[in-house]
Amino acid sequence: MAEVYVTLGEAAELEGVKYKTMAQRLSRKKESFVTKTEKSETGGKDVVLVAVSSLSKQARNASVSYTHL
Repeated sequence: MAEVYVTLGEAAELEGVKYKTMAQRLSRKKESFVTKTEKSETGGKDVVLVAVSSLSKQARNASVSYTHL
């Protein structure tokens, strides 16, 4: 099964924390999260994507309903 990625902002929403909090978690626990970056379509900073499988169990369960909207 292919890995599903969400943006850092969406990951924060699924985890129930603010964007900055999620960014800090990623920087502190790099080995705990599967991430990748993509070039932004409009230029500027790269977009950080987080694998849903590396989020908490509650966030993974929430993502099921989130991705089926």
